[in-house]
Amino acid sequence: MELVALIVIVIVLAAFFLVRHIKSPSYKGAAGERAIALHLGQLNPQEYVVLNDIMLPTKTGTTQIDHIIVSIYGIFVLETKTFKGWIMGTEHGEFWTQNIYGKKYQFYNPILQNAGHVHALRQLLNQYEPLEIHPIVAFSGEADIKVHIEEACVVYWGDIIDVIHRHDRQLISFDNVGAICNTIRSSNIAGKERKSIQGASIYQARSQKNDAFESGKCPRCGGSLVIREGRYGRFYGCSNYPNCRFTHPC
Repeated sequence: MELVALIVIVIVLAAFFLVRHIKSPSYKGAAGERAIALHLGQLNPQEYVVLNDIMLPTKTGTTQIDHIIVSIYGIFVLETKTFKGWIMGTEHGEFWTQNIYGKKYQFYNPILQNAGHVHALRQLLNQYEPLEIHPIVAFSGEADIKVHIEEACVVYWGDIIDVIHRHDRQLISFDNVGAICNTIRSSNIAGKERKSIQGASIYQARSQKNDAFESGKCPRCGGSLVIREGRYGRFYGCSNYPNCRFTHPC
């Protein structure tokens, strides 16, 4: 009986940690990127080359790009999101808000995020200029996009192929498509070097968050921290509330 009980406990604990892992943002993000990579496999390989999960060096560090599609019709830079709920914000605002079941979370505007990716790619491929690069931001169908967009391309995953196919004028020679792909692949940071950079980035992000908090600044948006009174006592809140809902116990 004791052995049976022990086995049951091990199974329950394993299931618990597996569920936590599956629900983690990093797991969801990686799963989303894999799903999009399979989706992009519908593109004609004679005309499109799909490069997934590319990390490129920049003047200030590195930038990670979910998907780059190089074709004779231009280059497409794809930023994918797995968020659920309402997605609210403005096209040029620094932060957007995810509203899910009444809870709100801020995240960096993916249009601006992808603009950084495009800039890094242009810097890398400057010898091929002029290049037509098309940035695309794509959310899963579980999101409800409530952002008014005038110029940027923000779509759902199911629309990605149609958006790419709208561009049907040849802009790049077949030879340059191959050369561009080789340049990107040779600059991609992978393996142990990537893991080392990612570990350092996590440490740096935590350090910057702590430094901001110690200096009385909101680690999320840079606003001033103020002491507030709540149901459970005093806490630090952001002066930019309700646009920023960062809190920290006193």
